Amino acid sequence: MRFEDWFRAAGVQPGNVMEIQSYHAMLACMTSGGGLALLPAAALEQMPGCECVRQHPIPAELRDTDT
Repeated sequence: MRFEDWFRAAGVQPGNVMEIQSYHAMLACMTSGGGLALLPAAALEQMPGCECVRQHPIPAELRDTDT
């Protein structure tokens, strides 16, 4: 929901949303041009192919949450 809120805050209506449980599958989709993903930078940095994607920091008002 935070990811979608980030889009809406920028005045952009998000397209189709798919939940993928594997960071590796997310990266595979991103590097093949199949979309974008929200995942921890620390996880991305440890994965082969991470240099093929652009990173955008989440604004502070959307970044922090209680779990």
